[in-house]
Amino acid sequence: MKASRFVHGSFLLLMILPTVLGSLLCMTPVQANESTINIVDTWVEDGFLFQVAFEAEPTNSHCQMDGEGLIEFEVAYDAQTSGSVESVFGVATWYPSSDSEIRIATQGQAIGSQALCTRFSPCEIQAVHIVETWCPVTNGPLYEW
Repeated sequence: MKASRFVHGSFLLLMILPTVLGSLLCMTPVQANESTINIVDTWVEDGFLFQVAFEAEPTNSHCQMDGEGLIEFEVAYDAQTSGSVESVFGVATWYPSSDSEIRIATQGQAIGSQALCTRFSPCEIQAVHIVETWCPVTNGPLYEW
């Protein structure tokens, strides 16, 4: 009797596990296809808040689903007090549009070291580059307001 319960339980586990794993894989973000994303402007607020403005094609021109995507970017900055170049990462929301001919404007923020960058001794942005772009996880927004 115990052996048949074990076999039955193992069979159920083997049947349920692929379904659960498949569901989790469907929920993970997918890397978007290469897209033309331009860095339009960069600026520093309060010495350590690095703002980056982007212009891109809408997410649904590169992603199969409609919804907000993500643009992951890196900001290399000069910390004047330490004399070294540091880097931080930020994320910008990538918006959909029903018109794939238009360009979408969006903005992201990366937070630098508050020990090295202050309002009185601000850090300077040296370079910004896009690390990855991600499509929506489901047919809808990444988060609800």
